[in-house]
Amino acid sequence: MKKLDFSGVFSVMLTPFEAPGRINAAVVRQLVDFYIDKGVNGLFPCGSAGEAVHLALDERVRLAETVVDGAAGRVPVIPGVIASNVKDALYLAHAYREAGCDGIVLPPPIYYRFEAAYIEQYFETVLDQAGLPVVLYNIPAYAQPIDAPTLGKLSAHPAAAGVKDSSGSMVDLLHFLDAISGNDVGFMVGREEMLFACLAVGGSGSMSAINAVVPEIMVAIRDLFHAGEFRRSSQLQNALIPLIRALYAPQVPVGFRHALILRGFDMGEPVHPVPASRQEDTAPLLAAIKSELDTALAMPI
Repeated sequence: MKKLDFSGVFSVMLTPFEAPGRINAAVVRQLVDFYIDKGVNGLFPCGSAGEAVHLALDERVRLAETVVDGAAGRVPVIPGVIASNVKDALYLAHAYREAGCDGIVLPPPIYYRFEAAYIEQYFETVLDQAGLPVVLYNIPAYAQPIDAPTLGKLSAHPAAAGVKDSSGSMVDLLHFLDAISGNDVGFMVGREEMLFACLAVGGSGSMSAINAVVPEIMVAIRDLFHAGEFRRSSQLQNALIPLIRALYAPQVPVGFRHALILRGFDMGEPVHPVPASRQEDTAPLLAAIKSELDTALAMPI
């Protein structure tokens, strides 16, 4: 199995639609070129920010195929395998492998809460049978949390390529890094505020939705850190906090989609558009996104 370099800045891709629920493949390709031109290390379609749970399994596969075709081997493509059972998880994993993807991102099974032994069995089955490198994904906002000992054990599997943590907890992050130490895997954060902090304590990078909005700034944080310009890298990271706050103010992923529209991409409506009863309240939140985005893009990097 080909080794996956799980490090740097991976863009969590939002999904453009040309009609309710119908993927706009042309804009997907535009986004792929945009991210690669800005210097990202990889692409993550079919995740939560991309509204993958609202897409049928075959639609997710077509989306991944479009991203792979657009990337043309320039960067790895590792789509999400969001499923409630092993059967669907393996269907997606095998279809992604046939599509030419370089790995998968695997959270715990969604909806039900399981005991730790069930979670471990789920991951081990997919690790054994996926046929692709697997990134283990801790996303407690949307799925059962994974504890450090379990991540340590699972990350020793030959198919494990990395761990993504979206808990937002520095305490958890440090325990996860300790648990996986000695295993040949990368470690990325999913929270937008934490790229610099992750790199500073020995992690490998960021896989977050802010990387889809201002990839050039996140790439600059990465490059400045590796060049030893830690103060400037930290300053850039901290300067993004007002924008991050603004992006999360509307119902996710409305703010992130709006920011991409402001950057020139025809994203269409999200699967769940803003209700008419909320549009008046949402308008100032979208205006704040424009203001903070303009400020961020004006920063020297």
